[in-house]
Amino acid sequence: MMKNIFNRSDKIEFSLNNLILYKTNYNGKECIKISSSKIVNIGEIGDILIKLKSLSHINLTPIYRITQHSIFTKKLVPLTSISNLSKQYKMYFIMKMKEVLEFLHENNMFCRNLVVEDFFIDEAGNPVLANYFSVSFIKSEDTFVDFLALDNISKSLTNTPLQNIVIPEIFKTIEERLCNFSSLLEDEKVMFLELINENKEILNEFIIKNIFNLLLSELKTEHTKEYKLIIMTFLKELDPLLFTEYYSQFFKILDSNVRLFLLKDIKSEKSLESCVDDLALGIRVKDKELRAETLTFIFKNRNKFSKKSLNELIDLITAVITDQSSIEKICNHFIENKLSHPKHLYKMIFTFLKLKVATVTVYDCLEVYYQDFDKYKLCSELLPLLCSRLSEKEYQDKCFFLVESIVKDLKNNKQLLENKEWGISKVTGFLKKSFKSKDKSLQEKIKELDELDEEWAEQDL
Repeated sequence: MMKNIFNRSDKIEFSLNNLILYKTNYNGKECIKISSSKIVNIGEIGDILIKLKSLSHINLTPIYRITQHSIFTKKLVPLTSISNLSKQYKMYFIMKMKEVLEFLHENNMFCRNLVVEDFFIDEAGNPVLANYFSVSFIKSEDTFVDFLALDNISKSLTNTPLQNIVIPEIFKTIEERLCNFSSLLEDEKVMFLELINENKEILNEFIIKNIFNLLLSELKTEHTKEYKLIIMTFLKELDPLLFTEYYSQFFKILDSNVRLFLLKDIKSEKSLESCVDDLALGIRVKDKELRAETLTFIFKNRNKFSKKSLNELIDLITAVITDQSSIEKICNHFIENKLSHPKHLYKMIFTFLKLKVATVTVYDCLEVYYQDFDKYKLCSELLPLLCSRLSEKEYQDKCFFLVESIVKDLKNNKQLLENKEWGISKVTGFLKKSFKSKDKSLQEKIKELDELDEEWAEQDL
């Protein structure tokens, strides 16, 4: 019977005794569909659902849509599916359910046969009542049956009778502070973070994730450097694993201090593919420290990128890096860690040679890689360039050595040069070629990040 009723294109998230929860969409937003084998959109149940849809309470799940057998609501997780909840949180949960039952009674409704499977947690960690199919209008029944059922559930979950349950202060504080967080002063916010850190062992993953999302938004607003670094340190210590899952979101924040914290402190075991475009931004900015740390981070984590992404980053380096310290850093890395990206490394080294910056280091890098490069390009582009530098006394010996080595290599591979015409004119188009951004908004992001650097230039960390 059940499988003929439900829309099989939706994915089952949870299957309970009397309900099935599906992952679905409503108006383009991901949500949950709670379904019953009974018809729920007519009669008393239908009237109940219409009334509940018009009410608002933080511990009643909202109703987006009512269908023949289902309601659509926000994303929820059954309480029974979550392990390792602290006793303090369970006590908090019981008291919030007591409050929501009182709210239902005030609106002439009560729950028939209340069971723990009627209880859920939303994404923000709020306890919610969601099985509306067992709600009835109050007639002659004594609503005290709700509290008797809740008392039994309380004893089962916490070994404590309902009358002895008290909401732990930490959950009261979290609830209050999260509601008015934006109105708090920075010092008050820091004190709140310290309180959370002291009590993190009794929090659950939903509350912690809600705190992450709140502070992620906080990092995007104007605050002092010190305060933002406090937030980053707090989040990293609160849940190190979740912190790594937020890397890509952190990197999208246009704040050089947030980026520097990430670049210096994070250690990732996961792919960093989702961060490539944002890391590219860190290469292009004027801030030398941020650019240097970005390069260090990319090199240190090069195995976390696909070959295609690493090639794109090398091409970007080729297009935008012109200062001596960065070029020396880049070339030394590729000398110490030989990579197999001949086409892209050739463009990089050739471009650096044209800049006449950090010449010795660039020559050393070329010495490591020239045998991997396309032979035709060696003789048509690189060799003429090197020959034009033979008169420069400062690097003359090194330049002669490279010319001799390349000519020897070409002689040993002369079959690769047959039927190819070349000349110094071939170089022109290559030298004029510039790196084009994939994203038009990149320049605006760079400008915004640079402006933030200038605004904070006088602030001390």
